[in-house]
Amino acid sequence: MTVTKLIAIGAVVAIIAVAGLYFTGMWDPKNPTQIDTSKLTDENALEDPYSEGARQFKLHNWSDALSAYTKALEEKPNDGRSPAAMYYQAYCHEELGNKAEAIAGYKAFLKKYPKHANSQKARGRLSKKFGVTAQ
Repeated sequence: MTVTKLIAIGAVVAIIAVAGLYFTGMWDPKNPTQIDTSKLTDENALEDPYSEGARQFKLHNWSDALSAYTKALEEKPNDGRSPAAMYYQAYCHEELGNKAEAIAGYKAFLKKYPKHANSQKARGRLSKKFGVTAQ
């Protein structure tokens, strides 16, 4: 790659970064040396229960993840992330020691979404963790 191409790519990346900061409200062209880092909080995740559930799940905060996924499914049951939220709800119950709820959750997930990417995992968890077949 030539130096000219590298400079051009760098310029494009810089423009995209500045545009991203501007459109998210983190950068004000009237005060270009200041970036509002308060926008870097998880407030967007808190507004979207699906994102909040995923965030809490990654942190292994099973109770908070379960609450967020439950809220997500109540507020937006037809969201494209609903199947995954159902699976992770059951997983959270499992991690919290709620055996009956975990089994019921995995079974409900499999009944509603038998061909979802997580369906094989759900069947495996039912079988290996609980000695239950999905029916």
